[in-house]
Amino acid sequence: MNDISSAEITTLPSNAANKIYASAIMFRDETESARKIAPVVVNKLSEFALFRIGLPKSLGGWAGNPIETLKTYETLASAEASVAWIVWNNHLACTFGRFLDESSMKEVYSDPSHIYANSARPEGVAQTVDNGYMVSGQWTLVSGCQLADWFVLRCLVISEGSPTTLGPGANLKLFFYSQERCKNH
Repeated sequence: MNDISSAEITTLPSNAANKIYASAIMFRDETESARKIAPVVVNKLSEFALFRIGLPKSLGGWAGNPIETLKTYETLASAEASVAWIVWNNHLACTFGRFLDESSMKEVYSDPSHIYANSARPEGVAQTVDNGYMVSGQWTLVSGCQLADWFVLRCLVISEGSPTTLGPGANLKLFFYSQERCKNH
């Protein structure tokens, strides 16, 4: 890949992806055999803020346009598909976070070193309780969960008299949980 100045790297996420490309290829075998992204590549993704691609600039994100984002995924995937997949999964978790209130958004996204993972599968249940929800469940697929500081998990919301099965009209919500509050198996 071409040499890119540090000013250009901070301008476009695809330029940052170009800087990571060689490392992703170099550590591809380690990523594949360990079934998780090689630590060297994770550190570079974090260093270039590619785990924050879906966040607004005010929270240290790229707030890039969709074409630029797709270029980033394409570059990373051409080196190692798993790397692009994890960056995409972080993007989704960051995009969902834009709907949080300001205080919650700062709590979840204020640390630039944090990594995110999400599962769109509604494999948890959120029981309504006074002042909120009690969430429980076991999500069978949360890509990048071993790296994540925060999880965005989808749940079926239940309360007295509400349906308890998925289907038309099911009440589904996303819940944000710090890694400390989750068990990772």
